[in-house]
Amino acid sequence: QEKEIADFVIAQNGNTEPVDYARMYVLGIESGKEGFYGETTYEDYLKQLDNMSLEERQQFNTEYERKYKTSFVTDFVDHVAEHENLDEAHKTLFDKTISQNFDMTPADRVRLEVLSGNKNYQAFEQMLSEMSAVERTIMRNEYNTVYGADFDADFHEMIGQDEAQISKYTELLRAEPT
Repeated sequence: QEKEIADFVIAQNGNTEPVDYARMYVLGIESGKEGFYGETTYEDYLKQLDNMSLEERQQFNTEYERKYKTSFVTDFVDHVAEHENLDEAHKTLFDKTISQNFDMTPADRVRLEVLSGNKNYQAFEQMLSEMSAVERTIMRNEYNTVYGADFDADFHEMIGQDEAQISKYTELLRAEPT
């Protein structure tokens, strides 16, 4: 299988394409590359695939299947099941994301960030500021219902003790219009 990837890279004048990095990931082969398509965790792949348009994901899956004669989604799910040892919280998010063809909802994106422990709450500022009060309520309800967790508590935990940031995000998360 490593030879198959190497043969493709050689045929591509030494260029490793995104599907080649994905194949390395699902086979557990170190790519030596950081960043998109050289991802090292399933969480990185969830984020990057979510960032693609539906058409881009379809092209990615088609190219992977054309080259490697197997489904990326199947290989990805099998790899994660075998190597990641997901707890129930991660498994719920993973299964939901797969069922949505990697098209995550705002609640899913926040949950992924909470579970990853990165505490990058600032990444949600634009999304939150563009959401209506109704959309924020829907996001909060989905998070609480699907994940059995408290959205507000989890989001505030990402922020920590910074009072200015707590105040700013409390306003952004407000469910009622001001």
